[in-house]
Amino acid sequence: ALAQLKGFCDSKGLWCDSLGDLYAAGAGGLAKDPAEARRLYEKACADGTGHTGTCSLYADVLRSGAGGAKDVAKAKDVLTKACDHNDFEACTDLGFLYEDGTGVARDAAKARSLYEKGCNMGHAMSCNALSNVYANAIGTPADPVKAAGLAREACEGAFAAGCGSYGIMLARGIGSAKDPANAKPY
Repeated sequence: ALAQLKGFCDSKGLWCDSLGDLYAAGAGGLAKDPAEARRLYEKACADGTGHTGTCSLYADVLRSGAGGAKDVAKAKDVLTKACDHNDFEACTDLGFLYEDGTGVARDAAKARSLYEKGCNMGHAMSCNALSNVYANAIGTPADPVKAAGLAREACEGAFAAGCGSYGIMLARGIGSAKDPANAKPY
């Protein structure tokens, strides 16, 4: 199976991101090789052959310096291009850069816009990040009702942190009436 995976990546550019995951983890009988993982993520991202989130994987190694030089500016460019092509994970990760001011000027409004884009595409992590923006008044007035709705949406999208946030909001009556009994499952 590993030979087939390598063959698909080499000949057609397919599954390079999955092969990169194996090299990054040192799994599937492969030695851990961050430089090879980085090369494969870059190939999959540039070719557009990877799954949604491949460019985020490449940006992660650029930001961390795994397998090569740290390059936050290039990570931002990679994420911007992928988000422009509707990669919801890239939109979320780019939002984190703007929210934290990592390699870019801190811009809460830009972060919120990127989280909204990802959430509107159904990305639960984006919805959770957007919930956090409204819950904590990050660059926008606090809106507990909106925050609770977004946390619930993140939870319904199987994002565990969204479930935890929604449960806390229910238990404390943030964004809705206090409802400790319904908060327990979350």
